[in-house]
Amino acid sequence: MPTSATRSLLVRWVPFVVVVVAITVVSLSSSVAQWWAIQGTPGTSRLPAAVDPVLQARPNSSDADVHLVLWFVATLALVWAMRPHGWLRLTTATVAPLAYTGLLEVGNQRVPTRSPQWIDVVGNGLGIVAGLAVGAVVVALLPDASADERFNPPRGRSS
Repeated sequence: MPTSATRSLLVRWVPFVVVVVAITVVSLSSSVAQWWAIQGTPGTSRLPAAVDPVLQARPNSSDADVHLVLWFVATLALVWAMRPHGWLRLTTATVAPLAYTGLLEVGNQRVPTRSPQWIDVVGNGLGIVAGLAVGAVVVALLPDASADERFNPPRGRSS
C-alpha cells in the first residue's frame, strides 16, 4: 500500500506527465496533422457548425494559438507539481518546458506531413509564461500545507 507521501507525489505529478505525453503524441503524429488540416479547412470540417466561424477567423499559416493553450495547461500542471516553489523551481518550470518544445519542433523534421515552425515555439513560450504566472499566483494564494498538517496530523503521530 503506497504511503501518504507517495500518493501526494502521484497526485502532484501524474497530471503533468499525462498532459506532456499527450502533447508529445499530438505534436509528433502525422495523423493529427492531417486531421487538423481537414478540420481547419472551411466546408470540410466535421466539427459542429458553430466552430466554423472560429476556424475561418484563425490565421492559415500557424496553429500557435493551440500551442499556447496546450503549454499553458502543461505549465499549470508543472507549477502545481513543483509547489511549494522558489526561484530555482520557477526557473526550471520555465526553461525545461521551453527546451522540450524546441526539441519537439526539431523532431517534427522527422515526421512526414510535419515541419518545424518556430512561430509554434513562440506560442509555446507564451503559454509557458502565462501558465507560470497564473500558476504561481494560484499556488501563492493556497493555504500553507503546514497549517493543514497541524489540523490533520498523520496517523500514528501523537499531537
